[in-house]
Amino acid sequence: MKDGDPCIAASPYADIAIFRAIVNDVNFSDYSYSSNFGVEGRDGKETVKLGASLCVTDNLAGKKGVVYVFNRDGFRLHEAGVMEWRCDIEMAPSEKIEVCADDIVLPIENLEE
Repeated sequence: MKDGDPCIAASPYADIAIFRAIVNDVNFSDYSYSSNFGVEGRDGKETVKLGASLCVTDNLAGKKGVVYVFNRDGFRLHEAGVMEWRCDIEMAPSEKIEVCADDIVLPIENLEE
């Protein structure tokens, strides 16, 4: 499957960015896990949904990551939806914010149920 040309992929949803900064192969290299995220609704009434295997939720404590914040100039909506924006211009983030598991404030659905 081809994902497209190299680019910066970003989400306008901070909750998704935080979740992806923490729930990744770096923090969970010792586990076989699944995770997902999505947005339901439209027109200012969107709800972010997060999901992960039980091994993720049981082992979140102490996990950290970095959220990179970019200027929106040059980003375009990728395909249908509202979740992913892409930019093919090389740029540095305007901010790097360290996040931890406690910054995930939304419930994480257990994908094994």
